[in-house]
Amino acid sequence: MCGIAGCYQQADGQRLVDIMTDRIAHRGPDAAGFWKHEDGRAAVHLGHRRLSIIDLSTAADQPLSKDGLTLVYNGELYNYRTLRAELVVRGVRFVTESDTEVVLEAWRYWGPEALLRFRGMFAFALFDERTGEMVLVRDPLGIKPLYYLHRGDGVIFASELKALVAAVGSELRMEPGALVASMLYYWLPEQRCAIDGVQKLPGGSWARLRPDGTFSVQSYWRASDVPDDAVYARKVAAGFGVRLHEIEISPDIVDLLPRIVDVLDEPIGDPAAINTLLMCQAARERGVKVILSGMGADELFGGYRKHLACVLASQYHRLPAGVRHGVVQPAVDRLPVSAAGRGLRYARWAKRFLTFAELPEEPRFRRSYTLYDPSELAALISPDLACHVEQVIEEHSDIYHDNSLQDEVNRMCLADTRMFLPGLNLNYTDRASMAASVEVRVPFVDPVVAQAAFSIDGGAKIRRRQGKVALKQAAESWLPHEIAYRPKASFSAPLRAWVRGDLQEVINDVLAGGELVQSGMIRQGGLQRLIQEENDGREDRSKQIWQLLTLELWYRHAKSLGVAA
Repeated sequence: MCGIAGCYQQADGQRLVDIMTDRIAHRGPDAAGFWKHEDGRAAVHLGHRRLSIIDLSTAADQPLSKDGLTLVYNGELYNYRTLRAELVVRGVRFVTESDTEVVLEAWRYWGPEALLRFRGMFAFALFDERTGEMVLVRDPLGIKPLYYLHRGDGVIFASELKALVAAVGSELRMEPGALVASMLYYWLPEQRCAIDGVQKLPGGSWARLRPDGTFSVQSYWRASDVPDDAVYARKVAAGFGVRLHEIEISPDIVDLLPRIVDVLDEPIGDPAAINTLLMCQAARERGVKVILSGMGADELFGGYRKHLACVLASQYHRLPAGVRHGVVQPAVDRLPVSAAGRGLRYARWAKRFLTFAELPEEPRFRRSYTLYDPSELAALISPDLACHVEQVIEEHSDIYHDNSLQDEVNRMCLADTRMFLPGLNLNYTDRASMAASVEVRVPFVDPVVAQAAFSIDGGAKIRRRQGKVALKQAAESWLPHEIAYRPKASFSAPLRAWVRGDLQEVINDVLAGGELVQSGMIRQGGLQRLIQEENDGREDRSKQIWQLLTLELWYRHAKSLGVAA
């Protein structure tokens, strides 16, 4: 995998590309390349950092220029050999064995229609000297990132936000609505960016930049409307003769916290990113450059607990109101979330369930995975920011209802495919893996798989309190029943232990009196309530506190780079 950066119609383009390419060197430690073109119509500067996977020769280094087209490309095209053979039959001559050259020649031959032929993960920029135009492209489901910023008469772009901030941080300012969204979700939807003016090219779209200053974005694909893990890993490894490397993760969280905040680029408060970073580092130390992930299966096939919880909530409504409000609710309210220093998981789940079980479908789904009720969040932040809460809620509703699907399970899966998957899971997987210079491939995140998933009725995905049923049935052809139907294991971290132990001093010193409170963005009283409820064991507030701590560090770091609040 690689990192790309570039400038279009920027007088200081070479300086900016040098800075941006250097800032994302971790994405491609094997080679660096630069290219520029200046004539009467267009000024173009491109930079590339390469992690060599296919065609290790220097001939495949980038930027790749050939017969008037120049490409910087981040990704892997899984079907590049098939496309190459098809193009050879049509008379195209290749000079490398790389998938990069296939991307370039496919665009030359088919234009934007080539994008529907590509199977893989990619983000790229391609400049045409003949027309003076540049295109920016991102894969269908948004696996690989691409940020861009309109600047003067042109655009600058890069694989990671930190590259843009390093180059022009003093020209930028934070986007308050995005920071509010990060508190609600503990990650940022694709429609938002933490820096005002910077945008993420949507998955399944491409942009055209012309010398006259026009900029247009077009969509070419849209998500169709149609016990301990180690135990099972050992069984699979033994059954298939695979060498298993077990990694015990026990980080010094105080030391690691600032690094993971920097790695993640935007305020993302999911500690699972730490696991990914450490696993990829361990893989790289063993000489492994490419690993596989099952990312996307839960979103497409209904595998998350929140999906099942929302289905159960529909059934919960059938209980008499007197039972729900007079018996169940008071009993759950009295439950402590910890006892004798140990967390009570089922008490936490029960309390969480009742925060959304009585709501209509879309608010119920949103509340099943967000950190606050809208009123709770509004009470935590400055009154001046409260208007952003309603905007974020409306955005979620619009995305959730933008389909013609006939069942609740598929509507939840589609919303996750559009929001949760690219905004959180693909985001932290890309940043954390690339920080270790490792490529993570996600074969479930594929347009053909997505189309197949949404052709399946929701009742075939969740059945008798079992998620991903259709996928598990398919897996029985290769895996033993106990492996295919094993209980879902969490890919998380000992968050409550960190918040109550190692991070106590950081929370008190850095967060409680930090810049978010001093700036007025967060109300001190609301923050102290969250901390006190966690310390008393009355409520599990560890996720909220972790998210706010990471946001505080991100906020400080952005300001130190010249970004205005």
